[in-house]
Amino acid sequence: MIRASMRRVCRAGLFGAAFVLAYASEVAAQFRVAPPPEHGNVAFELALRRASTPATALVVLAHPDDEDNGLVAALARGMGARVVVCTATRGEGGQNEIGPELWGDLAVIRTGELLGARRIDGGEQRFLRAVDFGYSYSVDETLKAWGEERMLADLVATFRRERPDIVVTMWPDGDGGGQHHQTIARLTRRAFDAAATAPVVGGVPPWKAKALWYARPQRDVNGRRVIDPPSVAGAPMLTVDLARFDPVLGATPAELGGAARSLHKSQGFGLLLPLPAASTARFEWAAGEARLPTGEGDPRMLFADVPVALDGLVSASIRSGMPEVPVRAAEARVDAAIVAARRAGVGPVSMRELSEALIATREWEALLLAPIAVGSDGERAAVRMRLARLGESLRQAFFHAAGVRLHALASDGVVVPGQSLGVTLDVGHAADEAMVVAVDEVAGLLGPDSAPATRPAARLDVAPGASGRWGVSGVVADVPTTAYRPGFIPGGDAFRNVPDGFPWWLAFPETAFRLRGSISYGGLRVPFDVPIEYRDSGDVFGGEKRHDVVVTTPIGVTTSTPWLIRPARFEAAGRRPQPSPAAVFVASSTSPEPAPTALFAGPTGVAQLAGWGFATVLRFAHEGASTSVVYHPPFPAAAGSVGPAYNAPIRGAPSERIGVPETQPNAWTPDSRPASEADARLFPQSTDRVPDHFTVMPRGTGVAGWKIVEPPHLPRRALVVDPAARWVKADVAVDPATSVGYVMGVGDRVAEAIRALGVSCTLLSEADLASGDLSKFTTIVIGVRAYERRADLRAHHSRIMAFAAAGGSVVVQFQRGEFDRGEWGPIPATTRGGRVTDEKAPLVPLAPEHRLLTRPNRLGAEDSEGWVQERGLYFLETSDRSAVDVLASTDTFSGNPGAKRGLLTEVAVGKGRWVYCGLALFRQLPAGVPGAYRFLANLVAPLGER
Repeated sequence: MIRASMRRVCRAGLFGAAFVLAYASEVAAQFRVAPPPEHGNVAFELALRRASTPATALVVLAHPDDEDNGLVAALARGMGARVVVCTATRGEGGQNEIGPELWGDLAVIRTGELLGARRIDGGEQRFLRAVDFGYSYSVDETLKAWGEERMLADLVATFRRERPDIVVTMWPDGDGGGQHHQTIARLTRRAFDAAATAPVVGGVPPWKAKALWYARPQRDVNGRRVIDPPSVAGAPMLTVDLARFDPVLGATPAELGGAARSLHKSQGFGLLLPLPAASTARFEWAAGEARLPTGEGDPRMLFADVPVALDGLVSASIRSGMPEVPVRAAEARVDAAIVAARRAGVGPVSMRELSEALIATREWEALLLAPIAVGSDGERAAVRMRLARLGESLRQAFFHAAGVRLHALASDGVVVPGQSLGVTLDVGHAADEAMVVAVDEVAGLLGPDSAPATRPAARLDVAPGASGRWGVSGVVADVPTTAYRPGFIPGGDAFRNVPDGFPWWLAFPETAFRLRGSISYGGLRVPFDVPIEYRDSGDVFGGEKRHDVVVTTPIGVTTSTPWLIRPARFEAAGRRPQPSPAAVFVASSTSPEPAPTALFAGPTGVAQLAGWGFATVLRFAHEGASTSVVYHPPFPAAAGSVGPAYNAPIRGAPSERIGVPETQPNAWTPDSRPASEADARLFPQSTDRVPDHFTVMPRGTGVAGWKIVEPPHLPRRALVVDPAARWVKADVAVDPATSVGYVMGVGDRVAEAIRALGVSCTLLSEADLASGDLSKFTTIVIGVRAYERRADLRAHHSRIMAFAAAGGSVVVQFQRGEFDRGEWGPIPATTRGGRVTDEKAPLVPLAPEHRLLTRPNRLGAEDSEGWVQERGLYFLETSDRSAVDVLASTDTFSGNPGAKRGLLTEVAVGKGRWVYCGLALFRQLPAGVPGAYRFLANLVAPLGER
């Protein structure tokens, strides 16, 4: 019987291009949190749930980590519905608890975390094009920054593209912080109507969802759950239970959602996974035509009276113009086959039943193409999407029933066009019949004479219940790069710019490397289309990671810092800080013959404008080889002086200096003179000739600015970068006696900024904090949220305070959490003093002559100009009279009223001082804000003459 059925499937030409086996291309590292099994009984049952539930929910949110992962898991995993999670931003404005990445780099990380969460809770991830410009207390500010009409157009396009039955969004009311949430909720409400009535754009027909729900926030007040009042008096309310145990998943939706939420590690989630407990979500009806349920119940109640089973697809098919009798007959066959397959479990019986269901699905789809179909374009499009998902789910269930595992793997993970690359297909199955694997295409790879990279007999015969391997080698085609180009520049347009031709609603450009073919059992031929991935061993703890194959140029270039400081004067005459060396990091991505080379010819612009430059040839002997060109940029003498500044020789191994004279001048002092006119051309003769910026780029082809971003818990991503460095032309006075010890917290780039001032800055290790000589420093700076993340800092806090008591200066950047629970300052204090989100809000001196505002730089209003994203956050709050508040500021938004103090606070400790800084310098310094460097110079300056 099964053979006959399979032959009928084959003769019918059942499987079109739209019906392919979908495998997730995002594979995170192995750690305690793992997605539901991708093979076996659990995967089989989840595929049948999806096949039985052709319903779609759209969840619209503002940021990554805004989603209720328990709700997504309940609808997608528990119910089997299609759940599309649409996030307006990629979280660029957030903090980063796992490293120094901010803005565009952080967007890449948080996008990857969303994809990892979707692998666990079962949703699909989409995006709008807004950028997270930081915490906001104003809907008007958010609409202006995002672009109100552009955002509305994006939302309408999303409604019409995804064609949801119901929509869930955030709470639209309230005047507290985080007004991005209220903004996206209000835009979603408008788009709900506009998607059904606005003119057709791009040929996509209108769509009217059946219901719109607001997720109602729940807060803990004195141990009680408090729910905000309805936004509309008398609006229907619904409470759904997220704590019902699912025996297939072995967890409740809330527990599975907690595991998904733990992927947001850059935001500090996932330290502890949820334990069994009651969990509910509350919703308020906002718009729609469905008859609404009220009270408490299963999450499927959100669909109200919208049919969520196959009979709903039957009704939609009939409305679209399909003949009723054959549609109902096809649905009955599919439904009966699913019931029988679920009863039988994995094995040959289910394979037979599912093959019959696939035949019926193909016949059902064919009815949509018949001339008799006269329904609206919108209804036909929705039916087409749901039938495609039905077919895909049935095919996934079929493969799970047969125990099929497909792994398409590349021999290299970072490649360039023209490079040789091997691809293997490993196949395993558990069916009781032989299996034939045919490979039709290896996309992204070319064979001899640019022919497709498949062998003439690309066929693999696999015995019953066995495994096999097929492989091929080819040349990497000139395919589009998979690199990601961030669209956000601090202080620029907050609406995302994406590469031309890139579907902005997707997380990342889809890989061009895919393996397509089919698997045949008897007479049944089932196509597959899987991404080709690179298998990485990761590290000894993380285990295997898989990545898309990244296409780059042969040479990749990044700079150590995008900003170089141009101090114009110094505190002590005749004593100059040494400039921090800059570096150009150069990496080879390939190993063709001959070995790639790169000719560097100085920072472009500097050689012409300042008479300063260098040249060197870098050779790379093997793939993955990397090196750096280290140089000292010209560090001008005192303003107005004349004479050569510092030389900029190439620092590196002789093998990296081919073509460069072996003897070059060492660093020049202000009293030195060039030995010859030729040497004189290497040096700037006046500070007025130092350019505003320069770009360090190799000359020649096959070079671009790019880097790899790969946190331990995420696959790697290639990021397009601008390999340029720019001067921060600030009148910064630096005390040359300053020596800083830095305690890194969750990760920032403040230590780099201190070095850029020409100040010695040493990162303090656990051993340094425990027993190192701290007296050699004039200042110890505590990094962002270090007390929260550094147990060694908490353990040896007494040594930090003893350092201050002995005359040292301790500067604590903003803290939270653990700082409030402990006594980590010289006085009782908390960091719950709020924030100032308007980066243009005036800074008001409370002690105008305080040394923090006058030594060595007299700070003024101009030093608060050009700031990005915010003034500060987590200000110090204390009633101790020994604390001296130096600055105050008032946000311009009515949702954040009142003057804020504790931005900059000093407390005397013995002979020294303890300073708390809530100013957002960790954002301003990497953004090259001149005034922030003047603030920094004052903060780290010694307390007195040493």
